Amino acid sequence: MIRVIFVDDEPDVLEGLENRLRPMRKSWKMRFANGSTEALAFLDEEPADVVVSDMRMPGIDGPSLFRHLERTHPRTIRIALSGQTNEESVVRTLGLAHQFLAKPATVDDLRAAIARTMTLQELLADKDLERLVRSIGQLPERPALYQELVALLDRRTPSLSEVAALVEGEAVVTARLLQLANSAFFGRTKPLTSVREAVSFLGLNAVRAILLSVELFDWAGSLARVSGSRLDELHAHGLEVAIVASRLMGDGESGVLAFTGGVLHDLGELVMGAAPPDVVEELEGRVSHADAGARLLALWGLPASLVEIVAHHHRPSRAGERAGLTPLLAVHLANVLVTELEGRASEATLDDVALEASGKAADLPAFRAIAEAAHRERSQS
Repeated sequence: MIRVIFVDDEPDVLEGLENRLRPMRKSWKMRFANGSTEALAFLDEEPADVVVSDMRMPGIDGPSLFRHLERTHPRTIRIALSGQTNEESVVRTLGLAHQFLAKPATVDDLRAAIARTMTLQELLADKDLERLVRSIGQLPERPALYQELVALLDRRTPSLSEVAALVEGEAVVTARLLQLANSAFFGRTKPLTSVREAVSFLGLNAVRAILLSVELFDWAGSLARVSGSRLDELHAHGLEVAIVASRLMGDGESGVLAFTGGVLHDLGELVMGAAPPDVVEELEGRVSHADAGARLLALWGLPASLVEIVAHHHRPSRAGERAGLTPLLAVHLANVLVTELEGRASEATLDDVALEASGKAADLPAFRAIAEAAHRERSQS
């Protein structure tokens, strides 16, 4: 039985949750805490598998509670439940919450979020995957520049000048940002020549994704086990998948997540390339590059929504069948369509189960047209 603690500072909200969740009593052992202090007291009495907490509470708020849980109960799944859906609220919980749900969440929303996250946790705890990671020796640390940017975002809304000043000290990152901002993907007619212009044009979330990818590509290149030409191929492919996935999703947080997932979806190729060849050969068929990439992002403490995209981008139905176009499905579709356009159709297979469950199968021709347009733009870059 799954042990779940729900946390809110409003007794009426807790009572409503308890009433709505009565059907789950046979599957979940539930406790309802009036604020973070009571939740911590419950945890002292008995560990929990999942903590679902409101974010805006007096005293110890949701992010503070999650920071405490991250240190003291790292295996406990943290789900943020909040009526504040603006970008500032989402950013504050990145890396702290495994899932983020907007109020009022339905029983199905909660059940699906908990099931998805526990499935992901089980995958990342796989013994074969653990052996692969241990064989590498020294994995790259979470990028320092990325951490600085996240810390800046966590404190306040930074100015473009502050972000530009942070990035300009890294020549490789600066070059990548300018290359992307000036690419034909974005239809620029007047070239961008400064980091500040590039940051303004691309947006902070694209900048964060690029910071992560630059660190990984530099690390993989330093090992000399992945050729320079292969690194270039992976970089170009990831960028095109990111563009297509974000166009499929449209504007907003979902589009941002799809872009980031697209940039990073194949990072496991770099992890696999860093492992001893005999270990990779022995584990072939049992550990995939998708698993390896997801494990690295999880070790870095990145959001479960992003880890899930990397883990399941080849087979999104493994994460559960969901209606509508999700960032995970968008990255999957983008990867399949871009791979086909690159002349490597046999390397990526469409997950018909996930596509049918989404109700978007009839839109596949339109999705393909979006991918073809992006591919033409890439060829002009």
